[in-house]
Amino acid sequence: MYKYVILINNKRPHLGSLIYSSMTYLRMYSLLAGILVLPLLSFSQYSTISGKILSQADNKPIANANVFLDNATIGTSSSHEGTFKLSNIPKGNYTLVVSCVGYETTHAIVIANGTDINLQDIALKEKSLALAEVNIKASPIVDPKRAQYLAMFTKSFLGNSDNAHYCKILNPQSLKLQFRQHVNKLIATSDEELVVENKSLGYKVHYFLISFIRDYNSGKLNYEGYVWFENLIGKPAQQKKWMKNRLNTYMYSSMHFLRSVINHRYQEEGFKVFKIIRKLNPARPADSILEARMITFANHPELQDSLKRYQELYKLPPMTEYLINTPLSEQNFARPIQDNMMELSYSDHLYVIYAPGMTRQLHINIDHPTENNTTYPSSVVSLNAKEAIFDANGILIDPSRVTFEGDWGLSGVADLLPINIVHSL
Repeated sequence: MYKYVILINNKRPHLGSLIYSSMTYLRMYSLLAGILVLPLLSFSQYSTISGKILSQADNKPIANANVFLDNATIGTSSSHEGTFKLSNIPKGNYTLVVSCVGYETTHAIVIANGTDINLQDIALKEKSLALAEVNIKASPIVDPKRAQYLAMFTKSFLGNSDNAHYCKILNPQSLKLQFRQHVNKLIATSDEELVVENKSLGYKVHYFLISFIRDYNSGKLNYEGYVWFENLIGKPAQQKKWMKNRLNTYMYSSMHFLRSVINHRYQEEGFKVFKIIRKLNPARPADSILEARMITFANHPELQDSLKRYQELYKLPPMTEYLINTPLSEQNFARPIQDNMMELSYSDHLYVIYAPGMTRQLHINIDHPTENNTTYPSSVVSLNAKEAIFDANGILIDPSRVTFEGDWGLSGVADLLPINIVHSL
């Protein structure tokens, strides 16, 4: 399952941040043979997974249930007899997801090792009718602001990258949208999969949304769900363009970075890692003080000069930062914990720049490293815990332990790539 928490800020000097969190996580993204070697996904043997979907209530087969590997291009629907078969599965660990309208979604971890896997019958539990009735009664018949809320959802859900301009939600009518004005939050749910057509990367993305909350007071965006990818059909020229866009999207992704770290090749593959130290800005009072003063001064016309002064203070960044302009070695921020697993562990913050082919020293503004750095893609990686474990797929096991800012913080569903993309690039 994929779960995002994003701190949104459209001004580049003060980068928006992304807490990349998850239960099945949106797994993204070896590249071309001489660029990246990924042991977990580099075997030539493939597996098949087969099974049968039944109703827990009466043990009858369920037809047309969605059966797929989370964050991959491998999926199918169950037959009239409830049977299914997934083929050509590369070796690795996957999350098998089964979803059907009217039933609770279920998932299980499967390990593909080059042999056929015959699963026990999978029983789906019907969704509570009482809960469904509550949701129906709580939903307004017609919301005159639905178009506005849908636009807000789409912008947050798809992200702010170039790929987002070429994406479209094909079934927005399946969304239930509610704006809670008293807490300034947009909440979205859906009983059906959301289908996103991505004409930039050549995918039809099937996203099974579990929850979505956009908090406009804190600037946070939190959403989670399961996802599988369906390749779009296009002419050879279009296919070539999609492959190029996929490669470009992958190259400066957090997935590529983490994969290159676990393979001890992040420098060879173009990543440079620095340390950023941040402290509270002594020139800027706390938000609570600033907001209280501005409210007070706004009600007194004779105090408009004071109001303007506090408005200017409010615009100041809450943190000051400076960069240690010596690239970090791997042991300064990551260490192996077992086969195909590593953990991020460091103090302060990482500043990751993707500058392939760059051999000379980078010139970075030491006092304001994240400001106006438009030459190369860059992101800040902050830990919310002592460490954060990731696997050979470049997947964070508990993504809530990490906050991404900068270019990685601008990504959304529009930039998602399947974990088995290695086999198509």
